[in-house]
Amino acid sequence: MNFKGKTILVTGGIGAALSLMLAQQGANLILNYKQDQESAKQHLKKIQTFSGDHLLLQADITSAKQTQRLFNKIQEKYGSLDMLVNNAGSMSTFDDIENPEAFSEMVNVNLLGPANVTSQAIRLMDSGKIVFVSSLLAKKGFGNPHALGYSTAKAGIENFAQILARDLAPNILVNCVSPGRTATERVLNSHKEDMTSFGQRQVLGRLVEPEEIAMAICHVLQNDGIVGEVISVHGGALT
Repeated sequence: MNFKGKTILVTGGIGAALSLMLAQQGANLILNYKQDQESAKQHLKKIQTFSGDHLLLQADITSAKQTQRLFNKIQEKYGSLDMLVNNAGSMSTFDDIENPEAFSEMVNVNLLGPANVTSQAIRLMDSGKIVFVSSLLAKKGFGNPHALGYSTAKAGIENFAQILARDLAPNILVNCVSPGRTATERVLNSHKEDMTSFGQRQVLGRLVEPEEIAMAICHVLQNDGIVGEVISVHGGALT
């Protein structure tokens, strides 16, 4: 893979494996975070060991004004954008039918936020690629009643991406990558006792690694023959 000289925006704090992989291949990365500035700065130091001209920017992408400021800074520094990975997202432990506030928050973060970012990004893109990170929970039969807003929003983002793909092609190619249960640091720390049962829910017998998700996203970013697709990376999820 080679992303040398490509200017790529990656939103969200969990894209560490992806941004590291892109940096290793020479990309100029814009990393967006919402709250955890210290972790974001530490990750920036890691990717700065590789070639590329990188930028770290704070913004709450659910805010149209903050998103606008984010892209003003991107335009000021780089002039244009080659690729966008809409990776920002969030889950809530209170996301069920009895909590409309949590439902609204999940839709704001996981659907309206990426829409805000995308509407600004395409103004800086004459051509390029956009990837939305969806979820196994968007699939029929996998939605979780305790992640109601999240599941609904991720299903919405897949439909949004596929409609947008038809509108923006052939200049800008839009796709989704849909991870299943992934061995992120947050999951490993909060579900240590469940790892065996989690693994048994996949044909692979284990959770998918963040690097495997990153490899799938990089493949989509490089392949001009993939457009309007949802690429699943869930280890053969059974339930």
